[in-house]
Amino acid sequence: GGRARVLRLHPLVSSEIGDYDVERILTYGSLPAIYDSDEPWQDLKAYSGTYLKEEIAAEGAALRLDAFSRSLHSAALYSGKQVNFEAWSSDAAVPARTVREYFSVLSDTLIGEMLEPWKGGKKRKPAPTGKCYFFDIGVRNALAGIRSIAPGTDEYGNAFEHFIYEELL
Repeated sequence: GGRARVLRLHPLVSSEIGDYDVERILTYGSLPAIYDSDEPWQDLKAYSGTYLKEEIAAEGAALRLDAFSRSLHSAALYSGKQVNFEAWSSDAAVPARTVREYFSVLSDTLIGEMLEPWKGGKKRKPAPTGKCYFFDIGVRNALAGIRSIAPGTDEYGNAFEHFIYEELL
């Protein structure tokens, strides 16, 4: 086999991009090589595939790559929403306990993280669970199979919330 170049990429924030295109960021994210790519969808799919094959399999974190892949797709679909491991497990056809373990893998590899609910208010009851976010909205879209996001849709609102989350980190 040949050699593959492996890059560790972190998303850019809007101040690093300059004259940025928010629609492009909401669809393809802001990983540098992908944001500037002429074929961002293909690059996102390749990046996501590399992650599944190399990062997870190499670390031996997911013994059943097919089950992990289904769980990852489900997690991407639920990204930005309150965490419900039972719903994720049902969609992925994987036990909830296993989905929790797989989410730990996402956290450990810095691909996903949990935003815990704020519990400091006295007037309102806090949300029962946190929300899961991927480190880049484009990677999340590629894993979820979302190729375009139309303004005015729920998906657009979810993507915009994800964008704000990334900007604040």
